[in-house]
Amino acid sequence: MPEPGRIILKLLALLLHYPDEELAGSLHEIEGEMGRFSSLPEKEIVTGFLAYLKSRPLIRVQEEYIETFDMNTAMSLNLTYHLVGDGKKRGAALASLLQVYREAGYEPLLGELPDYLPVMLEFWSLCPAEVFREMAVAYRKPLATLAAGLQEVQSPYAGLLRLAGELLDVQIKERENTKD
Repeated sequence: MPEPGRIILKLLALLLHYPDEELAGSLHEIEGEMGRFSSLPEKEIVTGFLAYLKSRPLIRVQEEYIETFDMNTAMSLNLTYHLVGDGKKRGAALASLLQVYREAGYEPLLGELPDYLPVMLEFWSLCPAEVFREMAVAYRKPLATLAAGLQEVQSPYAGLLRLAGELLDVQIKERENTKD
């Protein structure tokens, strides 16, 4: 994946984590990073989301995050939940993800499940293209479902999920092109 895509994935990982003081303190730095992009749609989505973050007190952004993602399982950012539910199959899916991470030399954040979207986005920003392509195929549908659900409720996070999905689409197309 070209460098701009990797940067966007990393920024999406940061913006989709639980909003805390560290995120609030890095908004100007994130804006500066986005300044490297010209008039790309990605820039509009991210700068629009940054405007949302700046327009509210951190406590309100935290409440909205919890209401959106933690209090509604249909909007969970744990992607294996959307693939296999919350039973025994999910444990196997999580173990499989950890194995993929370790084989690529990546250790996810302590305290986060490996299927937590910000962790996955961070990994995708660093991992080999062929690994990302395989994972894009596997996780595109749950990501699309989340983006559609967020769009339906007009969540400020909808654009971020849509953008992540578009980056997965690019990888899926590249995978198809390499098979030909």
